[in-house]
Amino acid sequence: MEKRVEQNIDRVLESLSSQLYIGSVIVGILLSLFGLYVVIRKSEKKSRRMIIIGAICLGLGILALLSGIFQLMTV
Repeated sequence: MEKRVEQNIDRVLESLSSQLYIGSVIVGILLSLFGLYVVIRKSEKKSRRMIIIGAICLGLGILALLSGIFQLMTV
């Protein structure tokens, strides 16, 4: 009984893994676009804090995008 439950859980997690990798790619793209928008946009009140936040979002987005792509290539 316990072995069957473990096998069912393993099967569900394996089927979800590729969807999570695709989700990582999508989140990476969205974060990258948002970060790029915040860094590049034209504004009279362009504060240094917003540029740093945009750069962090851009960096995290690129990392999430690359991570998702590499994980999809290994599956």
